[in-house]
Amino acid sequence: MHPRPHVLLLATAVLAVLTTLSGCDDTTPPETTTQPQAPEIDVPRPDIRLGLLVHNPDTLWAQHQLAEARQAADKLRFELIALPIPDADAAHAAIDHLAAQGAGGLVISNPDNTIGYDLAQRARAANLKVLSTGHSLVGANGLPHGIPHIGFNDAKIGNIAGVVLDATMRARGWRSRHLDTTAVCLLTDTPSASAQARLQAAREALESARFPAQRIINAPQPKPGDAPGADAAAVLMRQHTDIRHWAVIGTSDRAVLGALRAFKDAGLATDAVIGIGTGGLHALKAFRHDTDTGLHASVLLSPGPHGYDAASAMYHWIAHGVEPQPHTVTPERLIDRRNYQEAAQEAGIELPAPPQPETEPAPAP
Repeated sequence: MHPRPHVLLLATAVLAVLTTLSGCDDTTPPETTTQPQAPEIDVPRPDIRLGLLVHNPDTLWAQHQLAEARQAADKLRFELIALPIPDADAAHAAIDHLAAQGAGGLVISNPDNTIGYDLAQRARAANLKVLSTGHSLVGANGLPHGIPHIGFNDAKIGNIAGVVLDATMRARGWRSRHLDTTAVCLLTDTPSASAQARLQAAREALESARFPAQRIINAPQPKPGDAPGADAAAVLMRQHTDIRHWAVIGTSDRAVLGALRAFKDAGLATDAVIGIGTGGLHALKAFRHDTDTGLHASVLLSPGPHGYDAASAMYHWIAHGVEPQPHTVTPERLIDRRNYQEAAQEAGIELPAPPQPETEPAPAP
């Protein structure tokens, strides 16, 4: 029996590495780059103030992010000033407020990355350090401003969603028996570059799997949320009455859950829909219920690095001059009904309480 080619290649690669190592002079230490490190034990600095600016503080993600940032503030004993920034004017006002309060910097999370240039200029003029999370800040030319960023691998997130969706459609026989009546709805509830990158990667994964490109249909939403997701799905169903099996990928769990509800209201059975979400926090709540919504899986993104880690990094930058890494990519994890509890525990996310069954009122004596 002849050795397989990939085995020979692996053996050759290993031999090359060993040969290189044997030729090295191990008396010469490798070059290292020393980075300034924050002290392991911090002296409380209640005089330090920093801001956390979020687009919509009512979202579940922002609430988790803020809770994580407050944990950092409690541990390191700095003052955290949380402010909503629904638009560019609010962002400018927030920067002016932080400067007037003597803040040293701010962490910003906003899907409208086009406000980046003006925000960066205004913050620098006020001598405020800036760290972005989730969505990097760019100018009109689409280029970043050198602001440290904690974000995601958007292409990887979209690819995971597309690959998992294709595998699920195959497992249900949609690809082999119902291809002519199957379509994929791509929902987007934000014009951000991150959202577009995720959806593009999902589309490319499906097309690479030879799913018909003409039945991968974009469904833009006017705004985020489950109701706009339902509206977008309803429009697609009216335009494509021949489709009997709908799959949906969205840039948020809420949008996907809204679309799935619209499919159900139109009479589609749960086994005729497949939803793949992004974010995971609303998926955790959905998986906690016994009712099957049609949400098959979601890509869980942990808010911890965007709250606790981001606030801590900004504190050390202000207090000790330790500048954050230029770009930090936070991990993602695919979750479904089988592993969501383990994934939530590992991410430090407290699961919502399970719904209580309705009880009949006690009869009157």
